[in-house]
Amino acid sequence: MALHIGAHKTASTHLQASLNAAALDLAAAGVRFYGPDYLRKQGRTLPQMFGLAEAEARRPAPDQARFLAKDGHRIVLSEENFCGPLHDGRGQMAIPLYPLAEARVGALVHALNPLPVDLFVAIRDPARFVTSAYSQMLMGGHVMPFRAFRAANPFRRIGWAALIGRLRAVPGLRSLTVWQYEDYSATFGQIVSGLVGADAAAVVAPQARHAHRSLSARAVRATLASHKAGDAGDLALIARNRFPASSDGSDRFDPFSPDDHAASERLYAAQVAKIAAMPGVTLLSPPN
Repeated sequence: MALHIGAHKTASTHLQASLNAAALDLAAAGVRFYGPDYLRKQGRTLPQMFGLAEAEARRPAPDQARFLAKDGHRIVLSEENFCGPLHDGRGQMAIPLYPLAEARVGALVHALNPLPVDLFVAIRDPARFVTSAYSQMLMGGHVMPFRAFRAANPFRRIGWAALIGRLRAVPGLRSLTVWQYEDYSATFGQIVSGLVGADAAAVVAPQARHAHRSLSARAVRATLASHKAGDAGDLALIARNRFPASSDGSDRFDPFSPDDHAASERLYAAQVAKIAAMPGVTLLSPPN
């Protein structure tokens, strides 16, 4: 079994769409893919299907795995909400990141034993991760100024190395593969090959469109202004449609200073180097 858990805001939706578009061809190759469209329905969440935490499963976990596999040999699950939400909806991100991640992954690995589980995780530059999380919060309907969101969620506290270290320590996990969001396009083939296997990877092509368009700077300003004026409705969605981001990203929302970005890049580079040195972790890199 391959388990992809995000993280949020690291092109998970694009990866899921690409795999889902090839689902029939993957099934013909013995690989069954299940993404959020399946795993977020009542009775089909990972805790419900595999009897994790206090959820009661319909069948023992190994039998559930065989049910999902059908006549195939590999199951691919992709659900970035499995390890917890990105933020609480009121502007607070969990620190450390995904505090329940290792417990939930560990419970799944234990339930599926002796079926081997391979884990896949993406990471992202801390400042840009915080910026994207803020935009997602606006799209979710909770509006607050970025300065307040940043004060509650300083980018210097985004600890990818700590998260990967915790996941690496999950007993019984067969492998852990990590890639950087910034390398997603260049490593797409490696990611897919790891998830579905080298033989089946050829049937998966990257989808052409961005799954979630980012908010432009004008859209963020319009959202905040509408909220201040007491307007109701999907303010960020309305603003995004009114002021779409340009294709070249020149008007994207970027609230951090050049000095902030430089500090974030240094922090990120140090964390990536630490992850690369971890035994039992494969850090993907673009081909030369």
